Amino acid sequence: MFIKKCLVLLAMVSFAFLKGFAHEGHDKMPGALSAPHGGQVKGTDHLYIELISDAEGIKLYPLTHEMKPIPLDQLKLEGTFRLPKGKKSDTLVLKKGSDYFEAKVQAKGSHRYQVDLKVTFMKATDSLSFNVEPQ
Repeated sequence: MFIKKCLVLLAMVSFAFLKGFAHEGHDKMPGALSAPHGGQVKGTDHLYIELISDAEGIKLYPLTHEMKPIPLDQLKLEGTFRLPKGKKSDTLVLKKGSDYFEAKVQAKGSHRYQVDLKVTFMKATDSLSFNVEPQ
């Protein structure tokens, strides 16, 4: 019994000692994207879209693969959203901001909803889907 307790104690001390030698960055997943505005990022072969949500709705930032803003006039964006208990999707009315598109979303008390986007950029059309939990 005494030996077992000593081994457990030795293992715990060793683990704490080794953790002290770990350096920054080991908590990050290789290839993980860092969203410039703190939102969710989804991508296609040609671009990324970052989605930011709040109680009023969403903002969509089109970004290059280098995370630089894409001018809004270079792409076409259409979208719908669907509440969990909803049988049909509602169209998102997207308005242009400075470097983002925004849309009001009436979540009607739902804790989450789905946003489906159709993005046309560089003569290619792709679809993206986000699960949104309004803040």
